[in-house]
Amino acid sequence: MPIFNELPLEKSPAATLIINGTNDIVNNIDELNIQWNADVPTSVVGEQIDTKTKKTVDPKVDSPPQHKLGDQALADLTLKCKQEVKSTHRPADDTGRAQERSKGALNEAEWFIKATCSTSFDRLCKIIHAHTIVELKGAGSRHSGNYLVSSVTHTIDRSSYKMQLELKRNAWNLPSTKNGLPGIGM
Repeated sequence: MPIFNELPLEKSPAATLIINGTNDIVNNIDELNIQWNADVPTSVVGEQIDTKTKKTVDPKVDSPPQHKLGDQALADLTLKCKQEVKSTHRPADDTGRAQERSKGALNEAEWFIKATCSTSFDRLCKIIHAHTIVELKGAGSRHSGNYLVSSVTHTIDRSSYKMQLELKRNAWNLPSTKNGLPGIGM
């Protein structure tokens, strides 16, 4: 069975990305594009068959994120209108295997906020790597906070070093002014 490393969600941010800075605080990213999709499953229901005993196996899972990168996870947002997905009828060895398959699907779906931005080494004074945490400031109280860097495209030529970042997040903040920078409030 393959072993997968856990994402570094509890680590300190490797860099701070700033948009909508003030006179004292300079922007270090060019633009920011944030998208979210709340129409993804937050629980799994259904039945499967144990291949050995031919008995029904319950793959039901309600799995909140292990570590949220904000105040409110998708399951908290959709509490009144829970998004369920029916499990496929693929055979599973046991209840544990069926539930692990369900947890995997929910783990992928819980990253409901995606963002992209671009920066350069000259502006950031750091090189950003995939699977690190960055802090975003100035995107409003809901969207400012920690993000996981899901991928980075590095473009290097003889005069510049540019980075296109893809970020994702499994929770957003409750509206407030705790981030200290003006931004796009929601």
